[in-house]
Amino acid sequence: MREVGIFQFKLSSDYIDFTGTTPMFTLAGIAMQCAGENARENGFGIDDLIKKGATWVLSRMDINMTTLPKLYESISVHTWVADNNDLISERKVTFYDSNENLIGTASTMWVLLDISTRKALPLSTLPIILDVAQGDRGMDIPLAERVRCNDTKEIQTRTVKYSDLDVNNHVTSTKYIEWVYDTIDLEVIKDNDFKSLLVNYQNEVRFGETVSIRQSPTKPFHFDIYSQEGIITTKIRLA
Repeated sequence: MREVGIFQFKLSSDYIDFTGTTPMFTLAGIAMQCAGENARENGFGIDDLIKKGATWVLSRMDINMTTLPKLYESISVHTWVADNNDLISERKVTFYDSNENLIGTASTMWVLLDISTRKALPLSTLPIILDVAQGDRGMDIPLAERVRCNDTKEIQTRTVKYSDLDVNNHVTSTKYIEWVYDTIDLEVIKDNDFKSLLVNYQNEVRFGETVSIRQSPTKPFHFDIYSQEGIITTKIRLA
């Protein structure tokens, strides 16, 4: 058992965008990869859960960086289960540069999902996770909160393709963030140097569905992603 997972990354060109830094959707992917690996180290990874008819899905993610890592820089990522309640497992993530300086934090909230019913399962059905909660480990990382903005207008539609899907056969968490980045002008991305990302995942989207991406008219950027039935699937704040 490895209660705190520590993972090393050297950021090659496939991690970097045209600004020469790591965008927030890539950092989200790194955080999720480390969360998954640490879950496996402790016996409750997705591969273990699928055998039992269950899986993990991300409910909320809040990432805040002070510095965006650059091309070929090395970073280390630490992650651990901080707390559990009936339905939510809270996991913290910290990012460090090569000199072990803290450069970012993340709070994530995970739900245990029944693959057949697509309904949340109580964490008591997975007793092993209840024994590994570590608290905040001296780090001041607030819980991921709700994205609060309803003043959004449609700016783009998108149809879900094969490359958008993950092992759970729905749109993978980072794709929603990539989608909203794709709606922003390159000069805006260059000028804003986004370092804060808050995402609420509310309903899953499946292959072949068409979604409506809606954006607020003022900063910070808020996005709502609606299903073709008009159901909110994802809310995102980017700053």
